[in-house]
Amino acid sequence: MTKLGAETHQREAVARRALFEYSMLYMKYAAVLILVFGVLGFIAFRSWGISAYVGGLTKSLSEQSPHSKRTEDVVLSVKNPIGSALVLHGLNFDAEGMKPIARLLQNAGFNVLAPRLVGHKADPESVFSLQREAWNEQIKFWSTGLMKPLICVGYSLGGLLLLERHISQDIHCDYFLGFSPALSVHIPTWAVDTVRAVWPSRILVPSGIPFKYRHFDFIGLMPTFSTFDILSEFGKELSVKKVVPLKGVIFIDPRDLVVNSKGVKELTQTYFPNFKLIEIQALPLDERHAYHMLIDEEHVGVSQWTRMAELVREDLERLGRSRL
Repeated sequence: MTKLGAETHQREAVARRALFEYSMLYMKYAAVLILVFGVLGFIAFRSWGISAYVGGLTKSLSEQSPHSKRTEDVVLSVKNPIGSALVLHGLNFDAEGMKPIARLLQNAGFNVLAPRLVGHKADPESVFSLQREAWNEQIKFWSTGLMKPLICVGYSLGGLLLLERHISQDIHCDYFLGFSPALSVHIPTWAVDTVRAVWPSRILVPSGIPFKYRHFDFIGLMPTFSTFDILSEFGKELSVKKVVPLKGVIFIDPRDLVVNSKGVKELTQTYFPNFKLIEIQALPLDERHAYHMLIDEEHVGVSQWTRMAELVREDLERLGRSRL
């Protein structure tokens, strides 16, 4: 073989090797993407069924759940109130589902407002929008007009929103009551960021909320992305605050499939030393939200709901006496 032929052969070998290495690199990236979407697809199919998931890709906004026609806030009042309670629902959760908690607080002597967040007012276009700023403005407006002391009560997303607004000093809570608050979740941030980078903003997916409690049957993912933005900001604010002196109670089931109960426990022990964490054994009534919906007697049983009500009433009576 001539010197020129040997050099040509060597260049071709180097080129083949480079092509092979680039191909392997792209295959690795492709494998990661396939794995991510495969896991997300499996979760979606297992939770909602293949037909429901595919149907959500083309679902018309006019075909939304009849629950979306509910637009009134829940307002309960008492004579000679001790104070007020602001009660916030979870993501795509109908505010009507918060009535048992609202009545519990009314019975403890508080005026109660359980309003509807943007995206939960029969406004289907809102499911395609990021809601963080709108939610913040609503919470500030509601809290400003309520009698003190103010009890901040949140289920799932609602708990996260109220605590984040409190530590940001946008509102002031005198007491916090959380029902499975989404202060830590099982879904990793990197998975959400990956989906967010490629997800078409106007595609609808089936809601995982049990039918009786959901607001829309099909939702966009923008409000979910907003939730993770708030969760990220919440963590940053806590790292600066170090310790938050707010008193309160959190009810949570260690088996919660939505909220990471271990993460919530670690967070409260580190930053909220005056919080009491009460473990509740929920009844597994709703497959995807099993052990998460600690919101009424139906989901926790008569004895546990009575225990929860008594604990809340005792704490709030002490708060009321301290304010006299």
